[in-house]
Amino acid sequence: MEVLTRPAAVVEAEAFFAAVHLADPDESDAAVVRDTLAAAAELIGSAANRPLGEHRVIFSVPARSGTWWFPCAPVLGINEVTIQRADGAWVPFANWRLLDDFSEPRLRIGATGQRADALLQVNARVGYDDGTVPPSLKQAVILLAKDWYEAGIAVEARDETALAFGVKALIRKHRYLRPREWA
Repeated sequence: MEVLTRPAAVVEAEAFFAAVHLADPDESDAAVVRDTLAAAAELIGSAANRPLGEHRVIFSVPARSGTWWFPCAPVLGINEVTIQRADGAWVPFANWRLLDDFSEPRLRIGATGQRADALLQVNARVGYDDGTVPPSLKQAVILLAKDWYEAGIAVEARDETALAFGVKALIRKHRYLRPREWA
């Protein structure tokens, strides 16, 4: 999956400051908190396989007929599906249909007429759009960012820290696991 665009902030710094009861933050605190919130939202979305905020992405999948399950949910829409011809050029492909876009998104792919090693590129919008991120996932972002902020952990060190139990429980509640890759 190639990420083309990322969303604006899912949780605003003001919401974080209100949650941690910090009444008068200075601008340097606000900048650190914005970066920490963005990193926490990315980690929470990745751990739950539910991107927080709308992302534009490209998936490369084998060009074969059948049903392909997306590795994340929800899928807000498909911008374009292209298929790789024998000469390597990418051309529009129209023989597809998006099924159950929110809870178990999958792409039904019709006959492709291409060689076995050809690829499809699916340019899609995934994640929650504005205002639809579940409150419990926003809370998980705040809890994780609070842990990092209070511990003085730099955003770059996020892979080296353990998640708190409450954060894990909130992620587990929303985690998307695709039932299979192809059918």
